[in-house]
Amino acid sequence: MIENQIHARIEAITAQVLPNQAPENTPTPYLLYTVLDAEPQRTLNGMVALTKYTVGIEAWADSLNECNSLLAQVRSQLDRYQGGDIHRAFCTDPGRGEQADQGFYKVSTYTVWATDTTVGPSIRGTGTTYANSNAEFSHTVLLPSAQDGDTQVVVFRTTDANPTATGWTNTSMGNDLWAMHKAYTAGNDVTINLDADNPLKATAFTLIGQFTVDASASATTTSTTAHAAPAVTSTTTSGIMFVSLSTQASNHTHTYPVGLTGVSAGPGGNKLSTCYEPITATGSTGTRTFTTSITTNAETGTILFKPAV
Repeated sequence: MIENQIHARIEAITAQVLPNQAPENTPTPYLLYTVLDAEPQRTLNGMVALTKYTVGIEAWADSLNECNSLLAQVRSQLDRYQGGDIHRAFCTDPGRGEQADQGFYKVSTYTVWATDTTVGPSIRGTGTTYANSNAEFSHTVLLPSAQDGDTQVVVFRTTDANPTATGWTNTSMGNDLWAMHKAYTAGNDVTINLDADNPLKATAFTLIGQFTVDASASATTTSTTAHAAPAVTSTTTSGIMFVSLSTQASNHTHTYPVGLTGVSAGPGGNKLSTCYEPITATGSTGTRTFTTSITTNAETGTILFKPAV
């Protein structure tokens, strides 16, 4: 995955180099890297093994000067870099610094052209998150950017027995975990309606291309720090799989399965994390294991999408 190669390129710059978002109360300094967009390249004969990625590198520190120093080191390692699957990386926006409650931050943007050793489905940008612990009849979830021909997916957790959204296909993974999807039409949010007042946590993604559900499953874990999302049986060589972990405990953090990228919704101990990966073989996908920073009970789910043909 391109994220692994970017991490390897910049991991020596500072002690903490993290994907997507930092856990609560992470001490500065640290770097975050996020794939903001992925555009598989196409010809008249179909897809080719080349993708144009837009990558954000975010520096957090106690001063703007320290942010600038971190990103200058990133630029020395990544700008015009060529190696591995990366054909070439370019810094397209050095960014500008801002001050936040927890310190200073600055984001630089890179365009990375890379070869995909296995051409498969891609996520457009990163996911968005929603968390509302209030009991309400409806929840409006902001969606990531999408284009004509894309598929929008929302993975969420609610104890409601019959969540619905107009125009969306809903799939129960079991154990209060759900996934909705639809072909993109217009709009940048979705309202999920419930039969009763209930809280809801959600993660949302955009798939490049048209997809439908291939398989899904759920599981529960008890009094452990290791939480395996169950295997499903794939019937496709061009699928994309989402695995989720939902916990409700005292303040803690989630660690994603090794090698996977994802997003997390929810403050403190009431969390939902969802990761994704391409699936390029039929048969059992195997399990994917999250870890939590404390011993707790959890719900896990897996849903696999295949091309809609």
